[in-house]
Amino acid sequence: MPSEIMKILIVEDNPGDMILLREVFKEFGNGEFKLNCVDRLTDALKELSGSEVDAVLLDLSLPESTGLETLVQVLEADSLAPIIVVTGLNDEATAYKALGLGAQDYIVKGEINGERLVRALRFSVIRNRQKNLVKLEEVERGSSGPVKAPPGSRGTTPPTDPFRGNGDDTHR
Repeated sequence: MPSEIMKILIVEDNPGDMILLREVFKEFGNGEFKLNCVDRLTDALKELSGSEVDAVLLDLSLPESTGLETLVQVLEADSLAPIIVVTGLNDEATAYKALGLGAQDYIVKGEINGERLVRALRFSVIRNRQKNLVKLEEVERGSSGPVKAPPGSRGTTPPTDPFRGNGDDTHR
C-alpha cells in the first residue's frame, strides 16, 4: 500500500456522482488520497497546468465538452498523469477508443465498485510512476531506446507462456 498521499483530480459536473465518488474514497481510500473536485473542463485544465496531479478521474460529458474530445483535451494538458474515465456512457467501442487514446481505464458509473475503483486508481498511479521513471532514466543516460538487461541477467526476452516459468520445458 502506498505511504504517500496521492493527489487526485476529479472532473465531474453531476453533484450526485461527485458525492458518490467522495464516499467511495472515504470508505475505501484509507486516507491515501487528496481529492480536488471540479465541475468544468476549463477548471480541470487550469488545475492541470498549475499543480501536480497524480491521476485524473474524468467524466466525458461536461458542460463545455462531450465525448472523447474531453479526454483528448485533458491528455494534451497533462500527458504525465494517468486518466481513468468514469462515465455514464456504457459503450464498448468508446471504451476501446478511450484506451487507445491513452486512458488507463474506462469505468461505467452505474457499475462502480468502490474497492475496484480505488485499486484501479492506485495501480494506474504506480504503473505511471514506473513508466515516467524509466523515461527519466533513459533521458539521463541519453538513450531513447529500451532499457537493457543488466550484465549477468538470464536474458532480455520474457517467456511466451506465463504459466511455464522461464520458458524452459525441462522442469515438467
